[in-house]
Amino acid sequence: MEFQSKAIVHRCVPVNFLTNDKIGELIKGKLKEAEEIIGYMAFAQGIFDKFLSSYGSALGIVCGGALICIIYIFLLKWLAMPCILVAIVGVCGLFGYLGYLSYQSYSETDSSVWLTITIILGSVAGIIALLTLCLWQRIYLACQLIKEASKAVMSTLCSLFFPILPWITHVLVLVYFFYIGFLLISIGNQKFAIEKPSNVTTDNCICPSYLNYNIGSPCDPEIFNSRCRENGEMCVSRVCHLQTVESPPHIIWMYFVHIIGGLWMYFFISALGEMALAATFATWYWTMNKNDVPFFTVTVSLWRTIRYHLGTVAFGSFLITICRFLRLLLEYIHRQASAQGGDLLGGCAKFIHRFLQCFLALLERFLKFMNGNAYIVCAIYGKGLCASAGDALSLLMRNILRVVVLNKIVDWLLFAGKILVTCTMMTISWWYYKEKEGDDEFFWVPTLLVGLGSYLVASVFFSVHAIAVDTIFLCCLEDSERHDGSAEKPYYMSRKVAKLLNLR
Repeated sequence: MEFQSKAIVHRCVPVNFLTNDKIGELIKGKLKEAEEIIGYMAFAQGIFDKFLSSYGSALGIVCGGALICIIYIFLLKWLAMPCILVAIVGVCGLFGYLGYLSYQSYSETDSSVWLTITIILGSVAGIIALLTLCLWQRIYLACQLIKEASKAVMSTLCSLFFPILPWITHVLVLVYFFYIGFLLISIGNQKFAIEKPSNVTTDNCICPSYLNYNIGSPCDPEIFNSRCRENGEMCVSRVCHLQTVESPPHIIWMYFVHIIGGLWMYFFISALGEMALAATFATWYWTMNKNDVPFFTVTVSLWRTIRYHLGTVAFGSFLITICRFLRLLLEYIHRQASAQGGDLLGGCAKFIHRFLQCFLALLERFLKFMNGNAYIVCAIYGKGLCASAGDALSLLMRNILRVVVLNKIVDWLLFAGKILVTCTMMTISWWYYKEKEGDDEFFWVPTLLVGLGSYLVASVFFSVHAIAVDTIFLCCLEDSERHDGSAEKPYYMSRKVAKLLNLR
């Protein structure tokens, strides 16, 4: 945009500054942009201030969520069905209540967004209710497994807090991974060249002829500063400026090794924790008198895993690492090709990329599923990964209907428990910060923090419970094939579980 101007104190000032409509529109536009930026900054400052003033109380509420998780698991020992019903009804009720609040907001604002949210929340509540009615018998069977798993968890209470150790180790691995990654990025050869500053018109810098330091020629900063002079001083009309940093050819292989090693360490720690917990719950199951289970079962199981099964854990985690690395490599190649030009990727190439990504993602999930069951069989018999995976797959295929239905129902019920704990803590947080501390504009900030923290804590506790359910279910299937319930070969499972599996 150009304006007629005249010089005032060596500055160009537009003519008719106050009466020019274009100038006025430009000023109004800039003021509006500045007002929006100030508003965003004030909004961000309000969020940050609210975080600083409420993170302590939010952490306390999250700790309360951890206590509720322990109480919830403790109650499952005797009241599995009522607790699950409370979870289902609670989730449906919360979705219904949120839908009611959304409908009220829709009535007040007549906004289609609130109407859409109301329909979605109501539909979710209805679907959950219908699934509960259709799968009631399977839910009852799953509740018995959850009840047995709760007994195992409460008998080895330390298992609930065991994930803290892998979590800390994961953090250390991530710190090490990024630290070494930054060191690798810093490896390279610096390339310097002679440049002439843009604000310099003369060139009085004199360098020895044998150096051949012309404009654009490679140079060494130390030699340039010591040998080149301009009027007896350091050169200012020429500089030896850094152009680029060239990485050595072998650095790409170091990146590959570092990424594979970081992924392997991360998955190795996860697998080690899984196998230690599986060994803990397998020890509980295969003890006829549950009161004889040692107090330090978790510690003994961890030591046994480290002493005898590190190879199994390393091999299983390496398979997951290869799948994840191939997925990352495909994504990297796709992004590099897209950066060079989207037209380079034809429809066939995009299809192959998406197909391979989907295939590798499904393969990774399958390997995780098989590894989890192989670790359980390994904890029972002490076999290697391949033999344990074969035995586990054979056992599961002979009971495929039970596996598919019961596992999915158990996963859904435990997820409902996590949602119930999270929503309960968020409701308490919302009431506390909105009612007790006044109608604060940013009361939702600590509420979201509490929701995120509560969900993470609940995920940790219920992940232990999920491993317990999977371990006990596989042990029950093995028990049903190894024993017949006679006095010579009694079942290790309870009567209710035996009835659930149609063994009595």
